[in-house]
Amino acid sequence: GSLCGAQLMFVILSVLLVAALRAGLVCAACRPLRYGLT
Repeated sequence: GSLCGAQLMFVILSVLLVAALRAGLVCAACRPLRYGLT
């Protein structure tokens, strides 16, 4: 029970972390482009 719940939480946190990192990379890549265009 608790072990399964902990594993599920770990998976969810991992997915959120990857999504956050990906979003950060996209923002970091878009920022210079935006400044370059304006």
